[in-house]
Amino acid sequence: MANRSSKRPGLKEIAKACGYSVNTVSDILNRGNARLYREETINKVREVAREMNYRPNRAAQAVRKQRMGTIAFLAPNCLNGTELTNYLIYPFLVGANHFLITRKFHLLLMEIDEFPAKQAASPLDEAFADGFIVHFGIPQYICEEIIRTGIPTVWWDSNTMQPMNCINRNEYEVGYRITRELLDLGHRRIAFYGYELEDDPITNPGCHYSSRDRYRGYCHAMEEAGLPVLVIERTDVEGIRRNLLAQRPTAVITLGSSPHCGPAEIAHAAATIGLKVPDQLSIASCDLEARIRPAVFQIGGMTYDRFQTGWEAAQMLFEIIGNNGKPTSSRSFSGEFRLGHTIAEAPSS
Repeated sequence: MANRSSKRPGLKEIAKACGYSVNTVSDILNRGNARLYREETINKVREVAREMNYRPNRAAQAVRKQRMGTIAFLAPNCLNGTELTNYLIYPFLVGANHFLITRKFHLLLMEIDEFPAKQAASPLDEAFADGFIVHFGIPQYICEEIIRTGIPTVWWDSNTMQPMNCINRNEYEVGYRITRELLDLGHRRIAFYGYELEDDPITNPGCHYSSRDRYRGYCHAMEEAGLPVLVIERTDVEGIRRNLLAQRPTAVITLGSSPHCGPAEIAHAAATIGLKVPDQLSIASCDLEARIRPAVFQIGGMTYDRFQTGWEAAQMLFEIIGNNGKPTSSRSFSGEFRLGHTIAEAPSS
């Protein structure tokens, strides 16, 4: 059997050690044509390659296949000063990467707004990636450049809502379903916390569609049930406390679970007026990461499986790449409802 040497071998050395032709060795190790050979031949070539510490020349493969083996994930800057603002993309990246590993591809995170405006398009022009996955928050002129390159692209949770090449959460359905679940638990005075009129991407392009659509879904469910819409404005704990006293809800729906739009503010304000969660006040979040659960205290509401979304986005992109850029149908989902420790039936009195 061949001995491992300090110098990394090429195909010729592997072929000589195996007693096969370079073409045979290349078929098995590099070209994906191992199925053309007997199992004993395949096993021998791979065993010798391992022992000799063979590594394929990825650069040469990229030139031959006209593929870089890289998918770029474009997102706004994740760090605002010392605050990590875009941390929820992590489960998505892990899911996408798990799919890409099965295709022997790499995932590159590109914080696009780190580049000056006049230079921002240049990395796209160089076509260093076989495809793009684009998140919300990318400047419009860069989105236009992405389209101009013609490189296969999937748009994730962006304000781009098209029938092709998009993967989005149906936030209207999220708002509607979470309200219906609370109604089924007997709640009639259900308030919505965190939405403001300026949270509309049509009038304010910097806003994400989720805030508006969750609120609209909530309004639809309440109006359908013949019940009043109750809104608790984004404010400090004292302001929330006054809203709770004035409107007396038995349940509050929050936009998410992060600071300034989550259950913590509601629970804090409720405690100041003696309301116990969930016995006297249920709190439901529209956005709970499905695969990250606290060991002790679990917030209730609608889950968002970003890991699975990342997997499916990468899968969609490979469909587009494999079909020479032909668009693929968009996908949409809403998530699952869970009670957690913050949701209960409406109090009897």
